[in-house]
Amino acid sequence: MARPGVYNIVVDRNVTTDIDFNLKDSAGAAFDLTSYTVTADAVGSDLPGGVLELSPTITDALNGVINITLSKATTGALISTETSAPNALPKWDLLIDLTGVTTKVLTGTFQVVETVTT
Repeated sequence: MARPGVYNIVVDRNVTTDIDFNLKDSAGAAFDLTSYTVTADAVGSDLPGGVLELSPTITDALNGVINITLSKATTGALISTETSAPNALPKWDLLIDLTGVTTKVLTGTFQVVETVTT
């Protein structure tokens, strides 16, 4: 994999967030994640403790599918970043690792928006 892809996450407060990522190789075929591990964090001063572990899971290794699910309780503990300048938004990235070789495959901003309905 060359440069990481960019995906800007937008999370609604007090709502369960469920995101699937389908990794592809340079030819557009599914990236086989068999034997890989994945990690992902969001980092920024607006996040509790400055870091939010996103706890990704590989849900379909052969087809390159990774899932991140944030519970209602987790998103409810986040502070809205709707008024933050784009360059001040928390950042996040997703790393895959195979026997000590780590590759950043996705990166972007991590925005939290307020939910009107409670």
